[in-house]
Amino acid sequence: MENQILLQILDEIKGVKVEIVDVKNDVNGIKDDVNSLKNDVTSIKSEITGIKDELANVKEDITDIKGELKTTNQRLDNIEAKVDSNHIEVTTRLDSLEKNQESIKTFIVNSEDSLKKAEDAYAFTQNLKQAIS
Repeated sequence: MENQILLQILDEIKGVKVEIVDVKNDVNGIKDDVNSLKNDVTSIKSEITGIKDELANVKEDITDIKGELKTTNQRLDNIEAKVDSNHIEVTTRLDSLEKNQESIKTFIVNSEDSLKKAEDAYAFTQNLKQAIS
């Protein structure tokens, strides 16, 4: 009977050893899972850092673009001011040309009248010369 009890105890010890090995295997599996999760977290952190760096670059680009837009707007304002100034100058010169054109028309009309009077006077003088001769 003692042997039987010892055999029973031995069987139970073997069962406990098997359970301990199973628990160790489970613990090792959990450790592997935890290590895998740690690696995943490290990888995600690296990706987040990369994204943050890219966002910082994008923010710098946006700041640069805003500066360029401001410069472009200033240039456009300067161009618009020049166009306005040139428009005023062109309009002024056009008005002056129109006045000069009217003066030239008046001169031509007056010249034609003077020429007509001179022709009439010449014709009268010629007629008078013929009458006296």
